[in-house]
Amino acid sequence: MGRAIVAVVAGVVAAFCSILLGEVIGHIIVPVGRAPPVGDPERMREFMSTLPISAYAFVLAAYLAGSYIGGFVAGFVAGSFRLRCVWIVGALVLASAIANLFLIPHPLWLSTATVASIVLGTWLASATTSRRV
Repeated sequence: MGRAIVAVVAGVVAAFCSILLGEVIGHIIVPVGRAPPVGDPERMREFMSTLPISAYAFVLAAYLAGSYIGGFVAGFVAGSFRLRCVWIVGALVLASAIANLFLIPHPLWLSTATVASIVLGTWLASATTSRRV
């Protein structure tokens, strides 16, 4: 059980570091300017509508890669609770993404694609780690 806890913690750290790195790379390649304060939903919605599709693509890629990497790390460390740990990490990444989607107004298609990319990344991680002997 202790190994499973370590696996989940390591997976979550790996996932969020990967997502952060992916989004930072996206901001470097596609500079979007300064966002308005989160407390002003109308200005934030207006700002989000001006972003190019490539900025959104980096966010989706970061979530896909982060959920895969986090799940893979958890599965690698977990041992016998491998798949459970992978899906727990995926659920935690998904929960944080949903919280973010509620805090910052996003286009509906991006919200749907974000959830799908996290589920896909987690599923790929579970498929990859389940083959490990």
